[in-house]
Amino acid sequence: MDEILTQHLKQLCADRSRAYEILRETADPAVSHEAGLLVDLILGEELSLAAPMWPGVDAVMALPPQQGVAAVRAWRATVAAAQPNRKGMTAALTAFPAWLERLDDTTREMFFDALPKLAPALDVFGEAGITELISAAKACRVAEARTALEFAATYCQTTPEIAAAALHLAVLACTTGSTGVLSELAKHLPFERIEASRQAERLLPALDRACAACGESAAEALALLTQIAESDLASALNTAHGLPKALAHIAPEERAAALEIMRKLVGAMGIRVIGFCLHKLPELYASKGQAHAGRVAEVACAAAERYGVLAGEAVLEGRTEIARQLLSGDAMTSRHTS
Repeated sequence: MDEILTQHLKQLCADRSRAYEILRETADPAVSHEAGLLVDLILGEELSLAAPMWPGVDAVMALPPQQGVAAVRAWRATVAAAQPNRKGMTAALTAFPAWLERLDDTTREMFFDALPKLAPALDVFGEAGITELISAAKACRVAEARTALEFAATYCQTTPEIAAAALHLAVLACTTGSTGVLSELAKHLPFERIEASRQAERLLPALDRACAACGESAAEALALLTQIAESDLASALNTAHGLPKALAHIAPEERAAALEIMRKLVGAMGIRVIGFCLHKLPELYASKGQAHAGRVAEVACAAAERYGVLAGEAVLEGRTEIARQLLSGDAMTSRHTS
Protein backbone atom coordinates (compact mmCIF):
# COMPACT_ATOMS: atom_id res chain seq x y z
CA MET A 1 0.00 0.00 0.00
CA ASP A 2 2.81 2.40 0.85
CA GLU A 3 4.23 2.03 -2.65
CA ILE A 4 0.85 2.79 -4.19
CA LEU A 5 0.43 5.89 -2.03
CA THR A 6 3.93 7.06 -2.86
CA GLN A 7 3.31 6.71 -6.59
CA HIS A 8 -0.07 8.43 -6.18
CA LEU A 9 1.60 11.39 -4.48
CA LYS A 10 4.25 11.66 -7.20
CA GLN A 11 1.54 11.74 -9.84
CA LEU A 12 -0.42 14.38 -7.92
CA CYS A 13 2.73 16.53 -7.80
CA ALA A 14 3.28 16.11 -11.52
CA ASP A 15 -0.28 16.32 -12.78
CA ARG A 16 -2.34 18.25 -10.24
CA SER A 17 -0.36 20.79 -8.25
CA ARG A 18 3.10 21.52 -6.93
CA ALA A 19 1.46 22.04 -3.54
CA TYR A 20 1.62 18.29 -3.02
CA GLU A 21 5.41 18.53 -2.94
CA ILE A 22 4.99 19.76 0.64
CA LEU A 23 4.00 16.22 1.60
CA ARG A 24 6.98 14.58 -0.07
CA GLU A 25 9.36 15.85 2.62
CA THR A 26 7.98 13.85 5.53
CA ALA A 27 7.40 10.20 6.31
CA ASP A 28 5.63 10.78 9.62
CA PRO A 29 1.88 10.04 9.30
CA ALA A 30 0.79 12.75 11.76
CA VAL A 31 2.83 15.45 10.05
CA SER A 32 1.67 14.21 6.66
CA HIS A 33 -1.96 14.45 7.81
CA GLU A 34 -1.55 18.09 8.91
CA ALA A 35 0.31 18.91 5.71
CA GLY A 36 -2.48 17.30 3.69
CA LEU A 37 -5.01 19.61 5.33
CA LEU A 38 -2.79 22.57 4.45
CA VAL A 39 -2.63 21.42 0.83
CA ASP A 40 -6.43 21.07 0.77
CA LEU A 41 -6.68 24.70 1.90
CA ILE A 42 -4.17 25.86 -0.71
CA LEU A 43 -6.01 24.10 -3.53
CA GLY A 44 -9.46 25.00 -2.27
CA GLU A 45 -8.59 28.69 -2.18
CA GLU A 46 -6.46 28.49 -5.34
CA LEU A 47 -3.54 30.19 -3.63
CA SER A 48 -0.37 30.83 -5.57
CA LEU A 49 2.84 29.19 -4.39
CA ALA A 50 5.57 31.79 -4.33
CA ALA A 51 9.16 30.76 -4.94
CA PRO A 52 10.49 32.24 -1.65
CA MET A 53 8.37 29.74 0.27
CA TRP A 54 10.03 26.57 -0.92
CA PRO A 55 13.46 26.76 0.73
CA GLY A 56 11.75 26.96 4.10
CA VAL A 57 9.33 24.10 3.44
CA ASP A 58 12.09 21.51 3.75
CA ALA A 59 13.04 22.89 7.16
CA VAL A 60 9.45 22.78 8.40
CA MET A 61 8.88 19.22 7.28
CA ALA A 62 12.24 18.08 8.66
CA LEU A 63 11.29 19.03 12.23
CA PRO A 64 10.87 16.22 14.78
CA PRO A 65 7.33 14.81 14.48
CA GLN A 66 5.83 16.56 17.50
CA GLN A 67 7.25 19.94 16.50
CA GLY A 68 6.36 19.30 12.88
CA VAL A 69 2.70 18.65 13.69
CA ALA A 70 2.48 21.83 15.77
CA ALA A 71 4.25 23.90 13.12
CA VAL A 72 2.16 22.75 10.16
CA ARG A 73 -1.04 23.06 12.19
CA ALA A 74 -0.13 26.66 13.08
CA TRP A 75 0.80 27.33 9.45
CA ARG A 76 -2.59 26.15 8.22
CA ALA A 77 -4.43 28.00 11.00
CA THR A 78 -2.64 31.24 10.11
CA VAL A 79 -3.48 30.94 6.42
CA ALA A 80 -7.10 30.10 7.21
CA ALA A 81 -7.47 32.96 9.70
CA ALA A 82 -6.50 35.46 7.02
CA GLN A 83 -9.65 34.62 5.04
CA PRO A 84 -11.25 36.14 3.07
CA ASN A 85 -8.28 38.41 2.33
CA ARG A 86 -6.41 36.52 -0.36
CA LYS A 87 -3.41 38.85 -0.12
CA GLY A 88 -3.14 38.07 3.58
CA MET A 89 -3.59 34.34 2.99
CA THR A 90 -0.81 34.33 0.41
CA ALA A 91 1.43 36.32 2.75
CA ALA A 92 0.84 33.78 5.53
CA LEU A 93 1.47 30.85 3.23
CA THR A 94 4.67 32.30 1.82
CA ALA A 95 6.23 33.83 4.93
CA PHE A 96 5.43 31.24 7.62
CA PRO A 97 8.52 29.04 7.02
CA ALA A 98 10.79 32.09 7.31
CA TRP A 99 9.05 33.18 10.51
CA LEU A 100 9.39 29.70 11.94
CA GLU A 101 13.12 29.73 11.26
CA ARG A 102 13.47 32.86 13.41
CA LEU A 103 11.59 31.45 16.39
CA ASP A 104 13.37 29.76 19.27
CA ASP A 105 12.20 27.35 21.95
CA THR A 106 10.95 30.23 24.09
CA THR A 107 8.90 32.04 21.46
CA ARG A 108 7.76 29.20 19.20
CA GLU A 109 4.66 28.16 21.13
CA MET A 110 3.45 31.70 21.80
CA PHE A 111 3.75 32.63 18.13
CA PHE A 112 1.98 29.47 17.03
CA ASP A 113 -0.90 30.74 19.16
CA ALA A 114 -0.55 34.40 18.15
CA LEU A 115 -0.07 34.21 14.38
CA PRO A 116 -3.66 33.12 13.59
CA LYS A 117 -4.88 36.04 15.72
CA LEU A 118 -2.61 38.43 13.83
CA ALA A 119 -3.58 36.95 10.46
CA PRO A 120 -6.49 39.32 9.67
CA ALA A 121 -3.97 42.16 9.33
CA LEU A 122 -1.12 40.30 7.63
CA ASP A 123 -1.59 42.28 4.44
CA VAL A 124 -0.99 45.39 6.56
CA PHE A 125 1.93 44.05 8.58
CA GLY A 126 3.68 42.26 5.75
CA GLU A 127 6.39 39.70 6.30
CA ALA A 128 8.72 42.40 7.65
CA GLY A 129 6.25 43.53 10.30
CA ILE A 130 5.88 40.06 11.82
CA THR A 131 9.63 39.52 11.55
CA GLU A 132 10.21 42.71 13.53
CA LEU A 133 7.68 41.57 16.14
CA ILE A 134 9.44 38.21 16.49
CA SER A 135 12.79 39.93 17.05
CA ALA A 136 11.26 42.23 19.65
CA ALA A 137 9.55 39.37 21.46
CA LYS A 138 12.81 37.44 21.67
CA ALA A 139 14.42 40.45 23.37
CA CYS A 140 12.08 40.48 26.37
CA ARG A 141 10.64 38.11 28.94
CA VAL A 142 7.94 35.62 28.00
CA ALA A 143 5.18 37.35 29.95
CA GLU A 144 6.05 40.70 28.37
CA ALA A 145 6.12 39.18 24.90
CA ARG A 146 2.69 37.61 25.42
CA THR A 147 1.28 40.98 26.52
CA ALA A 148 2.65 42.65 23.40
CA LEU A 149 1.28 39.95 21.10
CA GLU A 150 -2.15 40.13 22.71
CA PHE A 151 -2.15 43.90 22.32
CA ALA A 152 -1.27 43.74 18.62
CA ALA A 153 -3.87 41.02 18.00
CA THR A 154 -6.65 43.00 19.72
CA TYR A 155 -6.74 45.59 16.95
CA CYS A 156 -6.19 43.41 13.89
CA GLN A 157 -9.80 43.65 12.77
CA THR A 158 -10.10 47.42 13.01
CA THR A 159 -8.62 49.65 10.29
CA PRO A 160 -5.25 49.17 8.58
CA GLU A 161 -3.93 52.35 10.23
CA ILE A 162 -4.96 51.22 13.72
CA ALA A 163 -3.61 47.70 13.20
CA ALA A 164 -0.25 49.04 12.02
CA ALA A 165 -0.07 51.43 14.96
CA ALA A 166 -0.79 48.63 17.43
CA LEU A 167 2.00 46.53 15.93
CA HIS A 168 4.47 49.42 16.15
CA LEU A 169 3.56 50.10 19.78
CA ALA A 170 3.87 46.40 20.63
CA VAL A 171 7.38 46.34 19.17
CA LEU A 172 8.27 49.53 21.06
CA ALA A 173 7.01 48.13 24.35
CA CYS A 174 8.95 44.89 23.93
CA THR A 175 12.21 46.61 23.09
CA THR A 176 11.92 49.12 25.94
CA GLY A 177 10.53 46.86 28.65
CA SER A 178 7.30 48.84 28.90
CA THR A 179 4.64 46.26 28.09
CA GLY A 180 2.84 47.09 31.32
CA VAL A 181 1.81 50.35 29.64
CA LEU A 182 0.19 48.34 26.84
CA SER A 183 -1.97 46.50 29.37
CA GLU A 184 -3.19 49.82 30.77
CA LEU A 185 -3.80 51.26 27.33
CA ALA A 186 -5.80 48.21 26.25
CA LYS A 187 -8.04 48.56 29.32
CA HIS A 188 -9.02 52.07 28.31
CA LEU A 189 -9.17 51.40 24.59
CA PRO A 190 -11.05 48.13 24.07
CA PHE A 191 -12.07 47.06 20.59
CA GLU A 192 -15.69 47.99 21.28
CA ARG A 193 -14.78 51.54 22.20
CA ILE A 194 -12.91 52.02 18.94
CA GLU A 195 -16.01 50.98 17.03
CA ALA A 196 -18.16 53.44 18.97
CA SER A 197 -15.95 56.53 19.19
CA ARG A 198 -14.22 58.61 16.55
CA GLN A 199 -11.73 59.86 19.13
CA ALA A 200 -10.91 56.31 20.18
CA GLU A 201 -10.47 55.34 16.52
CA ARG A 202 -7.92 58.12 16.02
CA LEU A 203 -5.97 57.59 19.23
CA LEU A 204 -3.65 54.65 18.47
CA PRO A 205 -2.37 56.10 15.17
CA ALA A 206 -1.81 59.44 16.93
CA LEU A 207 0.12 57.73 19.74
CA ASP A 208 2.18 55.83 17.20
CA ARG A 209 3.11 59.01 15.32
CA ALA A 210 3.93 60.85 18.55
CA CYS A 211 6.14 58.04 19.84
CA ALA A 212 7.94 57.80 16.51
CA ALA A 213 8.63 61.53 16.61
CA CYS A 214 9.98 61.29 20.17
CA GLY A 215 12.81 58.99 19.13
CA GLU A 216 14.72 57.56 22.08
CA SER A 217 12.13 58.98 24.49
CA ALA A 218 9.29 57.07 22.82
CA ALA A 219 8.65 54.75 25.78
CA GLU A 220 8.33 57.69 28.17
CA ALA A 221 6.01 59.43 25.72
CA LEU A 222 3.80 56.35 25.50
CA ALA A 223 3.63 56.15 29.28
CA LEU A 224 2.55 59.79 29.54
CA LEU A 225 -0.07 59.52 26.80
CA THR A 226 -1.48 56.33 28.29
CA GLN A 227 -1.71 58.03 31.69
CA ILE A 228 -3.71 60.86 30.12
CA ALA A 229 -5.92 58.42 28.18
CA GLU A 230 -6.98 56.90 31.50
CA SER A 231 -8.72 60.19 32.28
CA ASP A 232 -9.80 61.46 28.89
CA LEU A 233 -9.26 60.17 25.35
CA ALA A 234 -9.70 63.60 23.77
CA SER A 235 -6.97 65.05 25.97
CA ALA A 236 -4.66 62.16 25.11
CA LEU A 237 -5.34 62.72 21.42
CA ASN A 238 -4.63 66.45 21.64
CA THR A 239 -1.48 65.83 23.69
CA ALA A 240 -0.24 63.30 21.14
CA HIS A 241 -0.61 65.93 18.43
CA GLY A 242 1.22 68.60 20.45
CA LEU A 243 3.91 66.61 22.20
CA PRO A 244 6.52 66.38 19.39
CA LYS A 245 6.44 70.16 18.94
CA ALA A 246 6.78 70.70 22.69
CA LEU A 247 9.75 68.35 22.96
CA ALA A 248 11.49 70.07 20.06
CA HIS A 249 12.35 72.87 22.50
CA ILE A 250 14.08 70.44 24.86
CA ALA A 251 17.48 68.89 24.27
CA PRO A 252 17.21 65.23 23.19
CA GLU A 253 19.18 64.01 26.20
CA GLU A 254 16.75 65.80 28.55
CA ARG A 255 13.47 64.69 26.98
CA ALA A 256 13.01 61.50 28.98
CA ALA A 257 13.35 63.49 32.22
CA ALA A 258 10.97 66.15 30.91
CA LEU A 259 8.36 63.51 30.10
CA GLU A 260 8.73 62.08 33.59
CA ILE A 261 8.11 65.57 35.03
CA MET A 262 4.98 65.80 32.89
CA ARG A 263 3.81 62.45 34.26
CA LYS A 264 4.31 63.65 37.82
CA LEU A 265 2.36 66.83 37.15
CA VAL A 266 -0.51 64.95 35.51
CA GLY A 267 -0.48 62.42 38.34
CA ALA A 268 -0.71 65.18 40.94
CA MET A 269 -3.17 67.52 39.23
CA GLY A 270 -4.76 65.68 36.33
CA ILE A 271 -5.32 66.77 32.76
CA ARG A 272 -5.80 70.41 33.76
CA VAL A 273 -1.99 70.84 33.61
CA ILE A 274 -1.55 69.57 30.06
CA GLY A 275 -1.37 73.13 28.74
CA PHE A 276 1.50 73.87 31.11
CA CYS A 277 3.27 70.66 30.09
CA LEU A 278 3.06 71.43 26.36
CA HIS A 279 3.85 75.13 26.49
CA LYS A 280 5.29 76.61 29.68
CA LEU A 281 7.42 73.63 30.72
CA PRO A 282 9.39 73.53 27.42
CA GLU A 283 9.90 77.29 27.76
CA LEU A 284 11.31 76.79 31.26
CA TYR A 285 13.65 74.12 29.92
CA ALA A 286 14.82 76.39 27.13
CA SER A 287 15.29 79.50 29.27
CA LYS A 288 16.23 78.21 32.73
CA GLY A 289 17.33 74.60 32.28
CA GLN A 290 16.26 71.20 33.52
CA ALA A 291 17.01 71.75 37.21
CA HIS A 292 14.83 74.85 37.35
CA ALA A 293 11.95 73.21 35.48
CA GLY A 294 12.14 70.21 37.79
CA ARG A 295 12.10 72.46 40.86
CA VAL A 296 8.97 74.27 39.67
CA ALA A 297 7.22 70.94 39.11
CA GLU A 298 8.36 69.66 42.50
CA VAL A 299 6.92 72.68 44.33
CA ALA A 300 3.66 72.53 42.34
CA CYS A 301 3.17 68.83 43.11
CA ALA A 302 3.93 69.44 46.78
CA ALA A 303 1.39 72.29 46.89
CA ALA A 304 -1.23 70.08 45.25
CA GLU A 305 -0.57 67.32 47.76
CA ARG A 306 -0.64 69.62 50.80
CA TYR A 307 -3.19 72.27 49.88
CA GLY A 308 -5.22 70.83 47.00
CA VAL A 309 -5.06 70.61 43.22
CA LEU A 310 -6.02 74.25 42.66
CA ALA A 311 -3.17 75.39 44.87
CA GLY A 312 -0.74 73.34 42.84
CA GLU A 313 -2.12 74.75 39.62
CA ALA A 314 -1.73 78.26 41.08
CA VAL A 315 2.01 77.63 41.39
CA LEU A 316 2.27 76.75 37.71
CA GLU A 317 0.23 79.80 36.72
CA GLY A 318 2.17 82.18 38.95
CA ARG A 319 -0.85 83.39 40.89
CA THR A 320 1.15 84.38 43.97
CA GLU A 321 4.23 86.52 44.31
CA ILE A 322 6.29 83.58 45.53
CA ALA A 323 5.09 81.46 42.62
CA ARG A 324 6.06 84.20 40.17
CA GLN A 325 9.51 84.38 41.72
CA LEU A 326 9.82 80.63 41.43
CA LEU A 327 8.82 80.64 37.76
CA SER A 328 11.13 83.52 36.90
CA GLY A 329 14.09 81.91 38.61
CA ASP A 330 14.68 84.79 41.02
CA ALA A 331 16.77 83.98 44.07
CA MET A 332 14.76 81.96 46.58
CA THR A 333 15.51 81.48 50.23
CA SER A 334 15.10 78.15 51.93
CA ARG A 335 12.25 79.76 53.90
CA HIS A 336 10.36 80.41 50.69
CA THR A 337 10.90 77.00 49.09
CA SER A 338 10.82 74.60 51.99
